[in-house]
Amino acid sequence: MAATYQSSQTNSSSTNSVVVTKPVSLAVGEVMIAFVATRSSSDASAAVTTLAGWTSEGSDSDIAGSHASWKIMSKIADS
Repeated sequence: MAATYQSSQTNSSSTNSVVVTKPVSLAVGEVMIAFVATRSSSDASAAVTTLAGWTSEGSDSDIAGSHASWKIMSKIADS
């Protein structure tokens, strides 16, 4: 089965938390991918923390001194 785009979520506020909700059309056993990026104006250590229940697939922190960080995570959809 080929990968299929389901949905996206964005949060551009100044909060420091992210909640990822399972798309309604996603079936149990399918894989969810999350890409989370952040940029802090003053904190070079503002790394993205792996979400509970998710697996980190790759990340980078304080990219070239820019205070930007990102992380890619995956999770198998359950009930």
